[in-house]
Amino acid sequence: MVLGDNFVKVHGLISDLIGVLEAEATNEEDVIKPYCDQLQTWAGKRDDAVAQMESLASEKETHRIDIELRQREIAEKQKAIADNLKELEQAKILRKEENENNEKVKFEMKTGKEAVLQAISVLKKVFSFVQTESWHSGGRHHETPEEYRHPGSGRDGKTVGDVVPETFSDEDYNGHQGYSNVIDLLDEIVADFTRAYEAADAEEKDRADKFDDFENDIAKDNDEKEGEIDGAKDKVDGLESDLFDIGTQFKAEDVLHKGALEEIEDMKPKCIDRETFAKRKAQREKEIDGLEEALSILDACRTKQ
Repeated sequence: MVLGDNFVKVHGLISDLIGVLEAEATNEEDVIKPYCDQLQTWAGKRDDAVAQMESLASEKETHRIDIELRQREIAEKQKAIADNLKELEQAKILRKEENENNEKVKFEMKTGKEAVLQAISVLKKVFSFVQTESWHSGGRHHETPEEYRHPGSGRDGKTVGDVVPETFSDEDYNGHQGYSNVIDLLDEIVADFTRAYEAADAEEKDRADKFDDFENDIAKDNDEKEGEIDGAKDKVDGLESDLFDIGTQFKAEDVLHKGALEEIEDMKPKCIDRETFAKRKAQREKEIDGLEEALSILDACRTKQ
């Protein structure tokens, strides 16, 4: 009888122990596991926020570099425009000097040519008059009670014929002698003045055309650079706007990240580590299996008795 009571007591103890283990398993499954699940959820949110923040930080750096490059491009093009304008101003100074020099040469050549042409005209008139006049011996000239002055005479009233030197022969002096040589020489001088004038005029036109082309090229190049600068500035404005949005998103993700960290810290004491939970569950199931096996043995022994 005593032996039977002991079997009952042992059987009861083992059954109670199995009940305790099963109750603990149920408690962990129903109470502790939800905290662990929440902990895992917040950990996922934390990781998502970190990943998003890292992506935003990378995007922010890319935008920052792009803005820096665009601003450097703007500065370089602005400097190029300033250099173009400086070069144009220097070219204008040189063009002004060239124009003044060419105009001076043209004026001098024109004035010289006109003077020589006037001299030729005077000489032609003088020689024409000399050929039609009778030569007076001894350099005499017409005298009248009214001090007649020949139209071709000088201030002293003498004509070219009056001052023509005597020849070394007994032949009469030919007033036309050397005339053609003088006129030819003066014609050559006129031709030289004409060529010099035309050369200066052609050079002036060539220099003016080249300067106009240069000025147009500078204007075109500057217009293109101004357009590129405007485009780069628009791009910078867009990137800076994106940076503002990125900063706003980053702050929002940072708030989520900090909130997730706070929740995780709050959940940790209430949750057993998942790995530990799995081990404990397996160990508990093993203990329950062992106890149930002991009960089976006890039941078998009791039956035999």
